[in-house]
Amino acid sequence: MNCTNIKLGFTLAELLAGVVITAIAAGALMHGITLAKTNIRSIQIEELAFNKLQSHTEYWKGNIAAGRNPLSSSKWSSTCIEFNEIGECKIQGELFYDIINISPSGRRAQSSRLITKIRWIDNFEKTRLLEFNTSQFRFRKSY
Repeated sequence: MNCTNIKLGFTLAELLAGVVITAIAAGALMHGITLAKTNIRSIQIEELAFNKLQSHTEYWKGNIAAGRNPLSSSKWSSTCIEFNEIGECKIQGELFYDIINISPSGRRAQSSRLITKIRWIDNFEKTRLLEFNTSQFRFRKSY
């Protein structure tokens, strides 16, 4: 007599091991997705700050070219990098400019060096800084 006792299916230990492995994989996947979303948000904020700094730089280049130099040659000022849906500031930053005249005043064209910066605190609670260095000419009218 050939008596075989074959049981089909999984044991409780095998089932629990499968659940644990699946839970670990799902947890790692969720952590990776959260980290990726946080990094993408940080890049979005940096892009907004870059655009704000670019506008700030162009503003001061226009003032230099038009001969409207400020009384103070360097200054930090508060700005809002991003607004929420109702118009309140969501991400605060600071803009900086420094204007240095680098050519003698007797020449027909006057050259100025312009340094602009923006700093803000990102979503990792780290202070970030972007900086532009450029030159701008101002031509005087010759009569």
